[in-house]
Amino acid sequence: MTPTMPGSGGGNASHTHPYSPGSLLVAASDAHITTRLSADYVCDGTADDVDLNAAIAAAGAGKVVLTEGTFTVADIITPVSNLILEGQGWSTIIKLATDHNDKAIYGVNTTDVTLRNFKLDGNKANQSAPVSEAIPIFMDSGDRCHIDRVWVADSIDQAIHIFGAHDSIVEKCRITSPTYDGIKVLASDDVQIVKNFLDDCGDDPIALTATGVDVNGGLIMGNVVRNSLTHGIKLNCVDGTAGSIYDVRIVHNRIYNATTYSIVLLVTTSTGAIIGTIVQGNNILDSGSNGIYTQADVRKLAILENMIRGGGANASGIQLCGITGAVVARNQIYDVGDFQCIGVGNSTYPSTGIRIEDNILDSPGTAKGIDVAAGATGTRIKDNQISGVATDIADVIGLGTVIELGDGDPDSLTYEFEDDFDKYQTWVEAETPWILNKGSAGGADPVIVADQTGIVRLVTGATAAMDVALDGSQLVGKNPLKVSQGQVVFEARLRIATAVTGVQICVGFTDVTTLEMPATISGTTITTNFSDGCVFVYDTTQTTDQWYCVGVAGNTDSTGNAISGVAPSAGVYQRLRIEIDNLNDARFYINGILVGTLTANACTAATSIYPTVVVTGDSTAKTVDVDRIYLKAKRKA
Repeated sequence: MTPTMPGSGGGNASHTHPYSPGSLLVAASDAHITTRLSADYVCDGTADDVDLNAAIAAAGAGKVVLTEGTFTVADIITPVSNLILEGQGWSTIIKLATDHNDKAIYGVNTTDVTLRNFKLDGNKANQSAPVSEAIPIFMDSGDRCHIDRVWVADSIDQAIHIFGAHDSIVEKCRITSPTYDGIKVLASDDVQIVKNFLDDCGDDPIALTATGVDVNGGLIMGNVVRNSLTHGIKLNCVDGTAGSIYDVRIVHNRIYNATTYSIVLLVTTSTGAIIGTIVQGNNILDSGSNGIYTQADVRKLAILENMIRGGGANASGIQLCGITGAVVARNQIYDVGDFQCIGVGNSTYPSTGIRIEDNILDSPGTAKGIDVAAGATGTRIKDNQISGVATDIADVIGLGTVIELGDGDPDSLTYEFEDDFDKYQTWVEAETPWILNKGSAGGADPVIVADQTGIVRLVTGATAAMDVALDGSQLVGKNPLKVSQGQVVFEARLRIATAVTGVQICVGFTDVTTLEMPATISGTTITTNFSDGCVFVYDTTQTTDQWYCVGVAGNTDSTGNAISGVAPSAGVYQRLRIEIDNLNDARFYINGILVGTLTANACTAATSIYPTVVVTGDSTAKTVDVDRIYLKAKRKA
């Protein structure tokens, strides 16, 4: 049709109307007669895209206002840069004509376009096979588009598609019953998807995808997602293309009745990764599968303060597969499906470096509270409140899994012991928690020395034998610990006050309280004299004078016994820490840095072990000062 003005037969850009001064007004064919008389363009209800495109061309970088009523479009509306296209709310309807089968609004290389305050009816029932991407709103390669308070209903394809349009905003929109995705964003940085309502989407209601290029930043916040036939919110690095997703926040959304995963981070390409995502404060109800799910290469993830309730028969609350580095904290998970509240890894996508703490898990009928699968490494589980499930923490067979105090047992307590050696006015063995041992030919019992913070001093004999039975000095705890009680921790702050030559020293856990050097090293050969325990060993008869990490279980040396790469220095304090977890794996730290890990035969779980520092030397007496010893374990049941 030819665009017409009321009574004039042509356009009149100076025509005045009451809607928005300075803008062009386009009236629907069914608008009130007084509105049509004041409009710049009046549609007739057939091929109204002609009038709309004419108004857009005339307005240029200006504003086109649509009246109430229905605009039927038979071809594509093409916005230009800096355009504002605005209706009167959802009483303004842009409707696809029968068999339109194509896009409704299509912006290509247009920047700063605003679409606001109207309804777009995809007229799905009267569309046939789409020619190509029959998406009602498609913004392609133009930055800073703003889609605000638009209702897209009944699309035969996606509802809103944004491609290569950085810094765009989709807010306060209503998306109902698209055949495929609701809001799909590809290859676009820092897009904000905020406060939208999405219902009955045939595919992903909200999908942010890296395809061919990286996506940097994004915010998905405050949306309501309901009754999706697939997922709820998805981040995806897609098949066969490069491109990673960085630093996206998924926060404060409400997601109800997703058929599969409510929130999913999915990498289906060998070269992409999802990195730095924050999933926080979301309310998830009745997921058909997992409430939150990750797959493949997902790194540096935070899952915080989410509420997850209900789920299908084969559902989990949170399932973390293919993760490298994550914190899962302060979430509440109630009444989910049969599997587990929180799962870590699977055989296809193992996970590493996950910390699970301060969560509330209460799900009667669920098999497991927390499940760490085979292949998971470095999982730390702490201070979770678990109830209702069949097994609190199950299948903990991942390498380096640590269960810290209190998990699965609200009545359990932590045993902690610390001695700064600053409270003793006298040092009498019977009045201390320590046993004092010395060699027969000149070694001295450990003694308290007045120092700035208090120390206990071990001084060796000097018979040149390097023999602990003759020249040794040893401090060993009276009270045993057992790894079977849960994780045990030893930490000592000490120094070799004299020369670091001609000395043997062991620091850590041993299995006897009588005088013994738990392990020695000659060249690169480690000899263990104890049957169970873990110690740092420094022995200057070794080839390289550095601390070794040594463990033994049931007289079988750990296959991981090895040099740490760190040496002591004369007169310099070091913090030596050993953590042995419930799987009898041990980690060794020097000054807070992990220097060694033993994963087999680190210690026998049921054997009593005792904290110790023991030293011997050559023909020159050696002095070791211990400033502090700290122990931690789960109390005996």
